[in-house]
Amino acid sequence: FDLTVRALAIIDAVLGQVSGEVGCDSSHHLCKGSILQQWLCPALVRADAAERLLDGDFIAAIRARAVRCMALHASADPATAETHWPFFMSVLTRYGPLVPELPSGSIAAASAGSIVQTCILFLSDTLLLHSGLPTGDDQRVCKFFELLASMLGPPGIAARRQIARGAAVASPQTPAGLPPLLRRRLAGCLCTLFLHGGAWAGGACDQ
Repeated sequence: FDLTVRALAIIDAVLGQVSGEVGCDSSHHLCKGSILQQWLCPALVRADAAERLLDGDFIAAIRARAVRCMALHASADPATAETHWPFFMSVLTRYGPLVPELPSGSIAAASAGSIVQTCILFLSDTLLLHSGLPTGDDQRVCKFFELLASMLGPPGIAARRQIARGAAVASPQTPAGLPPLLRRRLAGCLCTLFLHGGAWAGGACDQ
């Protein structure tokens, strides 16, 4: 896995530099090249296969960086972002409920939170920056809204959880809950989508 770790770090740095310059030839070549098939997808497959054999925190960190690289790669253009929408929705559905259950301060909790944040940012950016999804896909947008709302939960429940965590004895095994920074980012994305998403939201989410 040492080669995978080094490769993902390089890919992350390069994609982070060129992701905002889709028009340039080097960025287009990079994003349309073989990085996805040769490095990113295999990294996720190997991480899933080795999860029970190797250190869980190490594998979780690899998975988080691979997902981030895939998001940067898929953000290159509207067509690529659209094809990756189901993938990031499935990852968010898997890891969203997992974050509050992981031990506070653990690498696994930080990695899962990073994955959730990456998915939320990718999906919201796809809607806002790439003019959303094709007409007739309002239900997918509503599913995204529902998932965000379920992760936030009612304010009263969130407050009671905060009180309960404050009363508990802090230990590495104490569930972290939804990290405050992630909660603020999630709420911010939801508000931004409600404010600026009228062009693609249609009327389906009002029902």
